[in-house]
Amino acid sequence: MTLFRKLTNKLLKNIELNGEVLDLGGGKDAGYVKLFKGNFCITGADIDSNRRPDIVLDFESMPLPVTDNKYDAVLLINVLEHIFNFEKLLKESFRIIKKGGKMILVVPFLHQIHPSPSDYFRYTNSALFETLKQAGFNKITVIEIGSGVFGAVYNLSYRFIPFFLEFIIENICVLLDKIILFISRKMKKAYRVQDYPLGYLVRAEKF
Repeated sequence: MTLFRKLTNKLLKNIELNGEVLDLGGGKDAGYVKLFKGNFCITGADIDSNRRPDIVLDFESMPLPVTDNKYDAVLLINVLEHIFNFEKLLKESFRIIKKGGKMILVVPFLHQIHPSPSDYFRYTNSALFETLKQAGFNKITVIEIGSGVFGAVYNLSYRFIPFFLEFIIENICVLLDKIILFISRKMKKAYRVQDYPLGYLVRAEKF
């Protein structure tokens, strides 16, 4: 498991979901579903039938065959970077969410290319905020996921690290990031952990 995924999972544990939830890009085996708090029912949708989704959907084909205002929440966990027509998918997600419902979105940033079947984009904090705003969402919160520059280097190179060394090197990198941040603040250097994001977690609502 990458550092990005570990840090993401910690954040997902603090999110509460209730009611009917559509997981776009998730199947019955999606481990992150178990992390959310609340009383909810998940419907998984994916183009790959081998992932055993409840609904087989092509996210590039619009509109989605889902009625308006149907779900209390929509999840897009590490999916948006694989969608070429991502703006249309966000607008469709807004359409099918009930008023008062929410969108939970996770995307990578400093991460290797990972086709599934294609890998098109990386998004910054500002791009995510503006794109979701244009899709119609309100109360948008974008959270950087990462520990700093050493964590970013580790996340990009973990595939080359022997398995038995992963835990040690990962923790050394996270510790170095804390030390660098402390020294930078003391020296009044313009170093911010937020400038080296492994990815982002976005929460948005539909009013």
